[in-house]
Amino acid sequence: MQKHHLKHRGRTFFHMPTAEEGIGLPAAPAHLEPAARALAVGLELLNKQAVIKRRPARVKAAEKINALAETGLMLLRLLWRTLLHPALLRPLAALMLLSVAGAGGLAPAHAGAATALVAQVAAAKPTLRGQQGNYNASVFVAVPAKRAWAVLVNYEAMAGVMPDIKEAKVLRRTGSVVEVQQTYQAPYTFGRRIKAVLSMRETPPRQLSYELVRGDQIRELSGTWTITPVAGGVQLRHQIRVDPEVPSFVRPLYFELMETNLRQSMTIVKRLMEQG
Repeated sequence: MQKHHLKHRGRTFFHMPTAEEGIGLPAAPAHLEPAARALAVGLELLNKQAVIKRRPARVKAAEKINALAETGLMLLRLLWRTLLHPALLRPLAALMLLSVAGAGGLAPAHAGAATALVAQVAAAKPTLRGQQGNYNASVFVAVPAKRAWAVLVNYEAMAGVMPDIKEAKVLRRTGSVVEVQQTYQAPYTFGRRIKAVLSMRETPPRQLSYELVRGDQIRELSGTWTITPVAGGVQLRHQIRVDPEVPSFVRPLYFELMETNLRQSMTIVKRLMEQG
């Protein structure tokens, strides 16, 4: 067998082994970009069609059983696990609906509405882009802007609800500027309680910007929450920049854990807003 591997952002997630190596079957990481994930799933499924056996004198590769059925199953699973990715669902759905409309099966106006609905469903799952402390997260929330804003600026209520905020206290308010003290404890803090004071600038009901005033083991922490009205609700976006005071060899793990926390946070905020 030839050796194949998948690298993403400098990290090797898995590979198809050579005959001299053992075989591993890890799942393709769910957070990869669509193109990289498609390749990951493909390699994973190909991996599972081979069984490597070690022998004292030689290495044997087991023959595939029912190769046609296995190949068909592999292609079906590949389509199911990649084409339904939110980043690919919107253009795929639009193309299908427009094809139906063109054939006379659906009025163009209805096709447009259906396309918007499918796009909305695709956007309901949080997306995260960026790396190394610079991120943009986004999610569709089926509530009015006023409701989304009320949840976003309820600072003290976030303590114990968000995955990393253990304590939150409003220190002072001066016009549209609010100073909030927060205590973080999460996997990305490696179990330590980290305190920070943030200056929040409110522009209701569309934008909330913040920046670090002072904090433990944080060089920089700033960002912006944006609420944009769309059909059926709002698009909630969170742009964040963070620079931790951690050793260089720890930073890759820190950012990986931070990305997981950001996805969880967007999901929780969405749920809070939609609970009513």
